[in-house]
Amino acid sequence: MKLIFSIGFCFLFAFSSLAQREGKPKFDKEKLKAAKIAFITQRMDITPEQATKFWPLYNDYEDNRDKKVRELREISHQDEGQLTDEKALSFIQKRFLIQQELLDLEKEFTKKISEILTPIQVFEFHKVDRDFVRHLYRMQKRKHKDEKESTGFLPWAPKSKITKTPTLYQLAENLAISNSIEEGNHYCN
Repeated sequence: MKLIFSIGFCFLFAFSSLAQREGKPKFDKEKLKAAKIAFITQRMDITPEQATKFWPLYNDYEDNRDKKVRELREISHQDEGQLTDEKALSFIQKRFLIQQELLDLEKEFTKKISEILTPIQVFEFHKVDRDFVRHLYRMQKRKHKDEKESTGFLPWAPKSKITKTPTLYQLAENLAISNSIEEGNHYCN
């Protein structure tokens, strides 16, 4: 299990280095998927016998869930300028329908994995799944912090604006942030 965990973290570090390449995809989906499998398998202590049955079910569940989440995003990103009362009511109904489908999908998935995993593993599954996402966010946050320390500029600024000689815009923004922090005004609580 420790080997799987180690391999998973290697994939995560590979993910962060791939995210730095410009003009190419931000990450390798297969490597990210392998890291997620290693992370969840290790944290939930899934046996090899359980894994052979669990992961195909999980992959189907995740694919279907992702499709539904994309549908929700499409509804949320409607042009408000062309939105009528009728369209808004229709979108509300579609959103509730999709949310119910997501709930039904989760119930069905939970029922199926209950035949494979222990009740404790089933209970902990969604927590561990969210922990993986949190772990990725923490890694990304650390990466941005390291970039900020190494460049002296804001980590979210476009790479084209990060140069050895700061632009007037960068200096003004850095000054505004440092003044705001000194005055006690923080961007995030």
